[in-house]
Amino acid sequence: ATVSVLNCAYPSAHPLRAPPPPPCCEQTHTTMSTMATIQSMKLYSDVDKLAAYSPALPGIVDTLTEMVIRGDKKGPPSERSAFNGSKPAPVSIQDYMIRICKYGYCSPEVFIAVVIYLARFRVKAKVVFNSYNIHRLILTSFVVAAKLRDDTYYSN
Repeated sequence: ATVSVLNCAYPSAHPLRAPPPPPCCEQTHTTMSTMATIQSMKLYSDVDKLAAYSPALPGIVDTLTEMVIRGDKKGPPSERSAFNGSKPAPVSIQDYMIRICKYGYCSPEVFIAVVIYLARFRVKAKVVFNSYNIHRLILTSFVVAAKLRDDTYYSN
């Protein structure tokens, strides 16, 4: 089966929606989940050969997905904000990050900056990441990080 995302077809293999592990084996689960994400990402036309691919990308996807799963357990957002959508996005975080990696034309360091911006935003604004806001927050932090890291400017 394939999932069409903005006119691109990707095979649908999402091992990230597994239930949380028991506390006794959390480290093993995280390692296995990251390895499953890496294997799943390899299905996407060798995404690790893209210029923007960062070796940290599977870990970033796992971390963000776990945060969203925890946020979704709290229920839909009770208040509207600039980042909350009216319904959850139909694309997984993994597919979204792969698409950004593929078509974003950025350096691999940008994805590290994305995580830093998301972490700062979460702490300072006290925002809960959930399915209603994560895609918009990822895109916003990506644009800011890419402009800061990769943008060329000319002083006139």
